[in-house]
Amino acid sequence: MYSDIRPAYISWADIDQDGYHDLVIWTPGLSHQVEGSEFVSGNDGEVHVMPIQLTRPLHHGFGIW
Repeated sequence: MYSDIRPAYISWADIDQDGYHDLVIWTPGLSHQVEGSEFVSGNDGEVHVMPIQLTRPLHHGFGIW
């Protein structure tokens, strides 16, 4: 089984600029931020590492970005 399980958030964006929506995986970072460094490609369905890590403020409660 998995030994490193942490909370994560997801959102949709066209990260690799191929015209398909990609599933961005956000993990908690420092200072109430979430960091996106990996995504699942909408084109090939595989996990890819982003060339530049993204950051966003962590929203309180439930909601949609």
